[in-house]
Amino acid sequence: MGKRMLSLLLIIVMMPILSHQVQAKTDEEYLMEIQETINLIHELYVGDGVTKEELYQSALDGIESKLDDYSGIYTQEEAMDLVSTLQSDYVGIGVGVQMLEDAIVITQVFEGGDALEEGVMLNDQIIRVNGEDVLGQDIDAVVSKIKGPKGTFVNIDFQRGNRVISLTIERRQIMIPSIEAIDLRAMDESMDETFIQQVAGYRVDSFSEGTDEQLRQAILQREEGLEYVILDMRDNTGGYLDTAVNIGKFLIPEGVITSLVSKNGESQVYRSYLEDPSVKIVLLVNGNSASATEIFAAAVKESGAGVVIGETTFGKGVAQAFYQTNSGQIVKLTTEEFLSRDGNKINGVGVVPDIIVDMPEYILPEDRLYIGDQSQQVKVAEELLYYLGYLDEMPDESYERATFEAVKQFQADVGLYSYGVCDYTTQAALNVTYLEARENNDLQMQRAIEWIKEDKK
Repeated sequence: MGKRMLSLLLIIVMMPILSHQVQAKTDEEYLMEIQETINLIHELYVGDGVTKEELYQSALDGIESKLDDYSGIYTQEEAMDLVSTLQSDYVGIGVGVQMLEDAIVITQVFEGGDALEEGVMLNDQIIRVNGEDVLGQDIDAVVSKIKGPKGTFVNIDFQRGNRVISLTIERRQIMIPSIEAIDLRAMDESMDETFIQQVAGYRVDSFSEGTDEQLRQAILQREEGLEYVILDMRDNTGGYLDTAVNIGKFLIPEGVITSLVSKNGESQVYRSYLEDPSVKIVLLVNGNSASATEIFAAAVKESGAGVVIGETTFGKGVAQAFYQTNSGQIVKLTTEEFLSRDGNKINGVGVVPDIIVDMPEYILPEDRLYIGDQSQQVKVAEELLYYLGYLDEMPDESYERATFEAVKQFQADVGLYSYGVCDYTTQAALNVTYLEARENNDLQMQRAIEWIKEDKK
């Protein structure tokens, strides 16, 4: 009887609400509705204690969830942390990270950072920060949790294969050069002195503050007799728009570098006025080359400034700006889409190189792989084995006898238990071995050098 009375009471209370007709509301009415709902919960809710501050933050989180992956709402401290990642001198643990298939993965480990000393490895996945589960969280939010004052420590749990590695890492002042000269002679010992004098190579890791001037000065110092510049922007995820435009101004022939289009259709055009470029650009990109890198890549490709070699870029063709609200919140908002020199779309599409040279991806240890399995993960494992010389057959998605024998031989060679199952430890070892081998067998860099030799004839 008691249950029935409660049910009847619920129906009576709900009926007036159900009979209310939904109409379009004004901004003021929406704000009032949020305010009234929060007050109601705060005054009457008997569940676990929840503060008004938490309720308002939840409302903001709900708004943020409707935005794209590049927008967000931050405190001033969190926003400062984000901006500091584009400085060449910053406080951190010394790693580069990227979101790969919903996992935050270590893509770089820098000299001078404590992460390197503590044994953080490429492809480690961040799963907890100071005991907080960060799986599925926005990458900017996780980076903010990792960063902090110089000399303090952060505890991070990394997934490495089937193991969880827990490390306490010091935050240090780290100097990360945004450009680094490439020793081309180490890439090809057959190069003669004339070739070395005519070609320069630089790795550009980010479009940070000052990257443009560093690169300009480096090229100017080599300008006498210099005909070609190899720019390695693989894994360069972008940075400041102005930095990319400034690099374009002293390397890209006269014309548009990029155009930014706002929501209302207004267009802002950035141009180069360089009449006679003194060098040809050979640009290397891959699937992790994004944003400002893609602006530059498209400009090189469409202007005839040189050649783009590698893999189709990431496809982040939108720009963000920071805004501060009256309450002190910082909103990072996607406000413009950028188009290529010829007006082509980049967002969601990427830039297709002039010369495609595919390299294997790192394998994400999600499942153990057995003979008979069929999956994309099998294909990635086979691509690594093929590149390393353990597999003669072209990679596919089938874990067949040849794959089993290749895995078994690889395990024996690197000191693992040799039984032909591509387990988590084996997958991590494949990534590390591939990284080491790529330094000596960089197919994309080799193709860049070949192109220059062909173009010089």
